[in-house]
Amino acid sequence: FIASCIGITLAAFWKRWSLIPSLGLMINLYLMAQLGWTNWVRFFIWLAIGLVFYFLYGYSHSKLKNK
Repeated sequence: FIASCIGITLAAFWKRWSLIPSLGLMINLYLMAQLGWTNWVRFFIWLAIGLVFYFLYGYSHSKLKNK
């Protein structure tokens, strides 16, 4: 997500588009920088749990696996 925001921001400067994507990126980075470490720990725990479920479900329901 952040990589795509940076890409849109650079394109906005090069192609002379609106500055709204650039402002959105800066505001979100500022808000993320203000989070405490406990929020980041919780985020990564939930991310890990979600990725485990995502890959387990994808592995068990894969159409390529049945071939």
